[in-house]
Amino acid sequence: MSDAKPNANRAGQNSPAAIARREYADSSEDEVSLAQIIQTLRKHLWIVVLLPLLFAGLTLGFNFMQTPTYEASTKLLIGEDRGFSDDPAETPNLQALTPTVVEVIRSRPVAESVIAQQRLQMTPDTLLKNLNVQPIPGTQIIRVAYRDASPQTAQQVANAVGAASSKELEELQSKDVVTAVTIERAVTGYRVGPHTLRNGLLGLLLGLMCGIGLALLLGYLVDSRVGQRK
Repeated sequence: MSDAKPNANRAGQNSPAAIARREYADSSEDEVSLAQIIQTLRKHLWIVVLLPLLFAGLTLGFNFMQTPTYEASTKLLIGEDRGFSDDPAETPNLQALTPTVVEVIRSRPVAESVIAQQRLQMTPDTLLKNLNVQPIPGTQIIRVAYRDASPQTAQQVANAVGAASSKELEELQSKDVVTAVTIERAVTGYRVGPHTLRNGLLGLLLGLMCGIGLALLLGYLVDSRVGQRK
């Protein structure tokens, strides 16, 4: 008899009706929790609204205080002294020379030549810091890009670097084995930063997350104090 009663209790707990009641109770608790969260957010709605606006405003203000940056780029085609060939067999040889040409473009003599030619008030290190030289994979083309606060200066320096690089390659060789020819001159630089709209949206999103978190934290602290008083 003593064993039959616990077994009956266990059977009752595992009955479909009991399981349904437990699931209903769990869903009710979830609904209550969700309702409490919504109520807490409504109670502290000013925080949820104010922090996103504050973060977005600070982000936009910081971006407007920054000096805009512009970029202009030119492209150089690497070839040999006998001209530019379409023979696929010769392409790997020219591509193997591309890293060397890239280093020549990034060299200090090229930077000094550009500074003297354009009469720039900067050091070679500063010019090279703002210079980006990247070979285009699978081709004999090198992209030379320069960034500056002035779109006109960015354009002029990018074109001057291309010309100075070609001249430097000629001077470094006993004969013109490798040549670099400008195939696309730089136009007026386009703005690359700061990204005001994107940063403003990120600030808004970050502020919203912080606002929701702070509102829920304040709601939890208030409920804890009320519980302790009771």
